Parts: sequence; structure tokens; C-alpha cells
Amino acid sequence: MIIEPSNYTYETMPDYEDAVDGAVEIPVTGEEIEIRYAHEVVYDEAHNLHLEIFTPFQMAHPERT
Repeated sequence: MIIEPSNYTYETMPDYEDAVDGAVEIPVTGEEIEIRYAHEVVYDEAHNLHLEIFTPFQMAHPERT
């Protein structure tokens, strides 16, 4: 199955509520101090797909991701 890329904005991006094997939800408590940002992570080279990954962590306790 090939899915054509769409030019979504934050407002027009549809909700996705289906379960994804291996995916976990990272709860946000409001106490996060910093966000780690991984830019342009290759997801699928054949289709030139990339991810932007944001991981919250506490600066004083970076092991608490």
C-alpha cells in the first residue's frame, strides 16, 4: 500500500486513534523541563520518509524519559 504525502497543518492533521504495535504513549505532566529533539530521522529510505521525534525529560533526572 502506498500512501501519498499530504501537506497537513497542525489544525488540519486528522486524529489517529488506532493502536500501533510497539508504540507507547508518553504522558505529559506539565513538570517536564526540557525536550530532546531528533530531527529528520529516516523512517523509510525507499519513500524518503522522515520522523521528527520529541522526547520529554527532566533536566535534573535525564534517566526519567
